[in-house]
Amino acid sequence: VERICEALKEPCFGEYHIFFTNIVSTASLRQLADADEHEVIRQVQEMFADYLPVNTELFSLDVPYVSSLRGSSYDAALLERVQQGLLSVLLSLKLCPAIRYQGNSEAAQLLAAKVGA
Repeated sequence: VERICEALKEPCFGEYHIFFTNIVSTASLRQLADADEHEVIRQVQEMFADYLPVNTELFSLDVPYVSSLRGSSYDAALLERVQQGLLSVLLSLKLCPAIRYQGNSEAAQLLAAKVGA
């Protein structure tokens, strides 16, 4: 978003059509709107394609490993990436999941709360 805002200061094109592969925050949309002083942005779309379909029954989030999500100390950036990827899959397939997890996994509990909300 920051790079797009920089490009909008001196636009190279007459109009911009911006497509994101996942959910865009309200703050990011406001940042784009504020940077569009020349009013060249024509549309902003969320496509929900932040994953790699392997076949009709399997997808990948292109995350090398998720073992660091085990235990009480977990990688927050990795958890955020997994959350974004799962939301993208669910939104693109128009599914509302029932999420089950082990009670002693804090990362799984947070993931279930964020994805299931």
